[in-house]
Amino acid sequence: MGPSHSIVEAEVQSSPVGILEFLGTSTGSQIEFELSCADRSNYYATLPNEDKIQIVCPVTGKAIIKRLNNTAIPGELPAGYTYASAFSLDILQSGKSISYISEGGRVNVSFDVPNLEEGTAYTLLYWDNGSWLPLKDFMLDENGNPREFNLHPNDPRMILSGLKLVFEDGTPRLELSTNFPGIFVLVQR
Repeated sequence: MGPSHSIVEAEVQSSPVGILEFLGTSTGSQIEFELSCADRSNYYATLPNEDKIQIVCPVTGKAIIKRLNNTAIPGELPAGYTYASAFSLDILQSGKSISYISEGGRVNVSFDVPNLEEGTAYTLLYWDNGSWLPLKDFMLDENGNPREFNLHPNDPRMILSGLKLVFEDGTPRLELSTNFPGIFVLVQR
């Protein structure tokens, strides 16, 4: 099976009309592309299920994005959580995976919420050293700016803008901004 150019699209942010450009190679549910911030401010990918990943400069290396079904996630979800969607983002520098973006860049993730019926609630889980960690909700600090959270005390991995429910063209989405890649899972609880 040869590379497929239909799996992911990338929006060139510097273009005033939003020209679409294919950034790398993809096979099945994976895309890979080089990160070079010399001539662009970010990299934007939309998966076939409408989940979105934006990598904001500065960051260097190679990005690998994989869509994960419920059988491909690395461990069982905690009791009370039901799988809705998942993907992994890996950033390689000098051929090795990084745990966080040290250059000052960030990762924005946005999941399409499948349904907002009364009584349903969604959150994001992050695969952290062999267990699932619920990510924090959006909060404002005393100056009205999005509050940042360390993933763990004294950990360089940060939640830069916590989970928030937004509506894009009437469609509900759950969004989050971090300085780290990894496995993110949208779950119903």
